[in-house]
Amino acid sequence: IEASYEKDNTWDHEPSNNLTKSFDELERQFTELRYISRTEYGDKYQDGYTEDGVAVYFYIKNDRVVRECMKVASNDDFPRMWFDATKKSFMEKGQLGITATIGSNMLKMKFSSFTIIVSYTEGTYENYTTIEYIFNSDLGD
Repeated sequence: IEASYEKDNTWDHEPSNNLTKSFDELERQFTELRYISRTEYGDKYQDGYTEDGVAVYFYIKNDRVVRECMKVASNDDFPRMWFDATKKSFMEKGQLGITATIGSNMLKMKFSSFTIIVSYTEGTYENYTTIEYIFNSDLGD
């Protein structure tokens, strides 16, 4: 952990996301949305194609988005550059939420009802960055 941050009040302008959107709203916005599998988080849908380097995943329970994740992957430095740019953007805008944990390969920001986790992983054949939006009640921490 490089740094930790805590704010006394809630963030006035929280980052936008797709949490709580209905399945119909999601289908209208994401034209390549398709069912992948049933998971512990809900029914998993994907928009985009991992082989193209960018995919977005949504988890649906009771006709609502309960979790979303974007994954950027390739075998070069692009995921690292995307992670660094995303982390820098949140920090420069001051959108670190109520609490934030900042590390060299991770940024975790807690807002009023959800948490954003941005992480970078370097693999043997593929490097990837993910950004996840998760309801605080689903984190278990």
